[in-house]
Amino acid sequence: MINFQSIVSQFFECLSLCIVKRPLPFLLLPPLFTFLLIAFASYDFRLNVSTDTLKVFLPDEIESLQNLNELMRLFPPSDPQRDSYSVLGSKFAYTTLEDFSTERNIISNKNLQKLAKLHRFVSSVKTNTGVTYQSVCLRSSPTDGCIQHPLAFALEDSDPQLSIGFMLRYPQFVIANSSIDYAMMLGGVKVKKPTDKHGNGAVMSARALRLYYLLDFSSKADEWIETFLKEVTKVELGNTKLFYSSSRSLPKEIERNGELLIPWIPVMILVLVVLCMGICCERDVVRSQPIVGLAALLCALLATISALALLIGTHYPFLPLVTIMPFLIISIGVDNAFLLLKSWRLQEANLSAEDRFVSAVTETSASLLLTSLTDGLSFSIGSLSDFHAVRVFCTYCALAVLFLFIYQVTFFSAAMLILCRREIAQRHCIFMWKKVKVRKPESDRSSCGSQRQIMPKQKESSSVGESLAALIQQPCSKFLILLTYFGYLGLSIYYCARLPIGLDLKDLTPDGSYVAEELASQERLFNDYGQFCFAVIDTSSIRLWELDDRKRLISLYKKLGSERYASTYEFWLLKFDEVLPKKSVNEAFFMQKLMWFLRQKQFEHFKKDIRFTGSGTISHVKMLFRLRHLSPTTDAPRRTFMTSTIEKSKFQGFAYDTSFLLVEQQAASVKAVLSNAAQACVAMLLICMILVPRLVSSLCIAAAIVSINVGVVGCLSAAGTRLDIISMITIVMSIGFSVDYVAHSTFHFVIHRHDRLKHSLGVTCAPIWQAALSTVAGVLMLIAVPSYIVRTFVYTTVFVVLIGVAHGLVFLPALLDSVVPLSEFLEPYQPKKSSNSRGNTRKIFNTHNRLDCYGKRDFQLSKPVTQEKIYCEPPRLDVPATPPRLLPQNIPIYENTRTHHLSTRKY
Repeated sequence: MINFQSIVSQFFECLSLCIVKRPLPFLLLPPLFTFLLIAFASYDFRLNVSTDTLKVFLPDEIESLQNLNELMRLFPPSDPQRDSYSVLGSKFAYTTLEDFSTERNIISNKNLQKLAKLHRFVSSVKTNTGVTYQSVCLRSSPTDGCIQHPLAFALEDSDPQLSIGFMLRYPQFVIANSSIDYAMMLGGVKVKKPTDKHGNGAVMSARALRLYYLLDFSSKADEWIETFLKEVTKVELGNTKLFYSSSRSLPKEIERNGELLIPWIPVMILVLVVLCMGICCERDVVRSQPIVGLAALLCALLATISALALLIGTHYPFLPLVTIMPFLIISIGVDNAFLLLKSWRLQEANLSAEDRFVSAVTETSASLLLTSLTDGLSFSIGSLSDFHAVRVFCTYCALAVLFLFIYQVTFFSAAMLILCRREIAQRHCIFMWKKVKVRKPESDRSSCGSQRQIMPKQKESSSVGESLAALIQQPCSKFLILLTYFGYLGLSIYYCARLPIGLDLKDLTPDGSYVAEELASQERLFNDYGQFCFAVIDTSSIRLWELDDRKRLISLYKKLGSERYASTYEFWLLKFDEVLPKKSVNEAFFMQKLMWFLRQKQFEHFKKDIRFTGSGTISHVKMLFRLRHLSPTTDAPRRTFMTSTIEKSKFQGFAYDTSFLLVEQQAASVKAVLSNAAQACVAMLLICMILVPRLVSSLCIAAAIVSINVGVVGCLSAAGTRLDIISMITIVMSIGFSVDYVAHSTFHFVIHRHDRLKHSLGVTCAPIWQAALSTVAGVLMLIAVPSYIVRTFVYTTVFVVLIGVAHGLVFLPALLDSVVPLSEFLEPYQPKKSSNSRGNTRKIFNTHNRLDCYGKRDFQLSKPVTQEKIYCEPPRLDVPATPPRLLPQNIPIYENTRTHHLSTRKY
């Protein structure tokens, strides 16, 4: 089997040898390249921010989105109130006034006076450039007045109580052949009984009243909206609560999530600087390496800036969500530095700085590549998502991880080499020009002669890891770990099953946002009747002049509006059928009568509901329904009912409502999370099997990855997070992060034959908790940011770190020690030592018959060529340490012999 770990180690050995020979190019080129990318992005700086806020959080190809585009093509919106599907492209502003007095009646005389005052205030809003509502309001034609609800015109009267009291009927005021809709204007309504034949009743009281201000599509309308949002906050109306919003409000509030993060970036960098430098320090001012931590942080910062500059410079889409990316990349970017520094400190002190550095890089190369691959691949899988927001965010993160890996093996490695040479030269860790006099400690190891000594490997304090290993190996400890793990897994699965599904638009805005408050008021006050739902029927193959076909189409309309989810509103054929003979007619008569019908004043608005072909025939018709009993629990049943009803009718067509987009988004979110999670887990397992090609060990890694992510999802559910577009990103992210904690433990476990758990935790315990500490410290401060989006990222990062550390240091080691056989061993690659290493000796004994000073051994020795004595080499990590045993003084042991012949002499 190909040993990819050996191939990777050899490659990094060659790379580190190049860095040893020429460190300055590797140190200077990454910052220079980053500077060039910044210049490239600044040359034509432009953020490619999408203005289609809702579509950004929807899958690219869903049926409802295709139906919306078809509806817009067949029936271009001309009346924003009636054609409510134009909400994604129209411009508007509105205010809602709710009465909080004991009366709870917004249509009382004093509250109507407040409404009139509010209406006059909004109508008088003027921008700095002189743009007023009257200059940007929507008009049917340039000569007509502003399109407004009749209630708004009534509020302009000196005494609005009389006219409004006469008109108030709920949900509609019907007079002759015309009607005025009040369903979207009045909230929390109480109606007198009985109602008329249309189901409309006189309004006794209403808690809230809403006024719409429809605007044209000019840029001046956006300017007026900005001024409106600033000025309306100054309005105070006593015991009433004012809610307001506009077509620009939701995008602006989503952007504010990013603005809230910007002030925290310097704080995060400062905290990480102090933390990373402190972690790399020791009591010894020579062995301390605080600048290594600073270099690791600078490396992550350069990688983040490079990714942002490259994508922004190429005008790749940008989202406010991307502002979270620096906190993630910089926090995880310093993790590998701790592992590399740990490996450096474990190298033999008798080696030169270059050999120690090459050996440290070579030993950790597989782990460094593994973590970078898993983090980058998890984001790469997310960058292929059908969701625009997920795709954009994960692309920025994946590119940042790629730059981070490149800069770590170049810039950071060169910086660490220079700093390691400083340590060997016995210079101060901060004041590097100052040389420190260090008193050499007495040797704690007996020698095999009386001349020079070879220094043993530096003993890195690993008492915590070794003690933890000894504790885990106890049978009672394993039993308690097993019970704890099953309790953790059971709770995680329980909360996973309770995870709410679906995007809540209120969660996309910062806490306390006026948009979130307005959306909440809609759900609370305007849930009886909603906006319109539409059905489009293809009539190209229908003979509407035939009585049976007309009856079938009218029957479909009544059936669609008969359920509790929607009620009938307007259908032109229902009105037109009243003036037609109750029998089949010929096509010419039908079309002639229809043209007369549409020319009538009260029916001319039906022209917008009929699609004519170039030859004068009818290709499509549109039906309007009023939404009823609005609630997230009724959206999915409404879509199912209306879609299935059209399918059963044998007509070709579709139903559309804005809530259908969110319903399909929920289903797509679940599918995407499961699909991306499965792909990421399989990819992580394949990578681990390539770099750790041992079956049982790889299966243990896979089980740990799945277990970690089940726990993360369960914790997110317990913290009140929904399964939406935001948690989808964080779940994909957590899969890559989770590998970091379990792969290191497993890799170091399988490369040892003896005391495997002790050696594994001894090496990885400190780097794991150091990496966890830096990652949590970098993002935990963001918990103070009042934003659901930011909180979800913080929760995910903290949960994956805590659960990952528990698996990497407790659960997985216990599993490995229990199930991995001793025969499952991975021979680690040993880097070659240069010939100029200090104290380097040539081995004169073969592997099976050598002198190691740790036990009796039979061997044979011939007459040496040289007379330079050597001493016992230190024990290997995989050999149990035993007290050294001296050889008899009359036995000469030599090094640097050119030829060795074994004789038959026994000691």
